[in-house]
Amino acid sequence: MTTQIRKSVFETNSSSTHSLSISNIGGLYQTLRHDNGIISVPLRFYTFGWEQETYYDAESKLAYMMIYARDWANDKQKEFFEILKEVVEKQTGCILLNDESEGGYDNGYIDHQSVEDCDLHYMFREPELIRQFIFNPNSYLETDNDNH
Repeated sequence: MTTQIRKSVFETNSSSTHSLSISNIGGLYQTLRHDNGIISVPLRFYTFGWEQETYYDAESKLAYMMIYARDWANDKQKEFFEILKEVVEKQTGCILLNDESEGGYDNGYIDHQSVEDCDLHYMFREPELIRQFIFNPNSYLETDNDNH
């Protein structure tokens, strides 16, 4: 698998392709649904595979980042989730749950060919990128494939 960065656009020659476009233009006014200050993202409803889809909503973008963090080994998984919690809690004033109780943590997936080189780890070194990705309505996740 070959990965190149061209003008900050992730590209891959995998049959499944995912790209994250992060904008710092405009406000950070997207928010997340919560129940009395608690945000719980049911990951079991999120599968990011070969579909041709563009996700602009904050919950889908957060779910993608949570699944990405979940799929790392123990120490990185905990570190990455703590960073996600800090970003979400600072932006929303709500508590983000890592909800294993509903089976959400164990379900949901990102097609392995789109993340097998773990290319998104750089975002966890710059949490502002995560904040801009999740909460900026001009940022988006695009999923696609090379079968057309």
